[in-house]
Amino acid sequence: MRNVDYKQARHFEVYLSTFRNILGIDKERMIARCEPLVSMGQISRVSAPMNLTFVVVAEHEDLIGGLINGYGIEGSSHIYGLFSNTDVAYEIILADGQLVRATKDNEYADLFYAIPWSQGILGLLVAAEIKPIPIKEYMKLTYKPVMGNPKGLAQLCVWRGLSYAEATWEKDVDIAFAQDAIDEYKAREAAAAIQGKMVDIQRKVNRASPKKLDEEPGWLKGGQLRDCSH
Repeated sequence: MRNVDYKQARHFEVYLSTFRNILGIDKERMIARCEPLVSMGQISRVSAPMNLTFVVVAEHEDLIGGLINGYGIEGSSHIYGLFSNTDVAYEIILADGQLVRATKDNEYADLFYAIPWSQGILGLLVAAEIKPIPIKEYMKLTYKPVMGNPKGLAQLCVWRGLSYAEATWEKDVDIAFAQDAIDEYKAREAAAAIQGKMVDIQRKVNRASPKKLDEEPGWLKGGQLRDCSH
């Protein structure tokens, strides 16, 4: 489970709840500039009519700032990397109150590469520039069902002593030296009577009963109700 104790140890709070604006989308430069509390659904509803989208599109309720400061990943990340790999620049307020713009090739390049996954401890992210890609109005998808365990299928390997961020995709032939450990893992999975049982129980314990909201609640500042995307 995620450890969020660090959120309780802060010495002061900074009110950023109004930082939820799309500051502009430049179709010529192919740059979208937005504030950290812009959601993926919000920016997608603006970019799609312009025939633009992003190579890593997270769930619609996910916030841009969270995808950058956290670990923004989706299915397309297997090809394009994390959400932060598509970023062009960050506007950061440092601890001394200075506002800086960090890019991969300016004087704040070290900050640009340190911001992703930093959980916001290096400064306040107040804006980000993201690179979109062009799309057409319609696309064709071809589904190819795969049955069983075909040969040559890559395995996601988390290496001992390294973080999940350094996990790699490896072919079976390249990890044959660890076959005993792989067999033990598969045996443990097969022995589980109900897959994910403990996770499901924890979710039920912590989940409050859903309540429909027909009007904007008083505690929602600067936002608006919208239909759920799920």
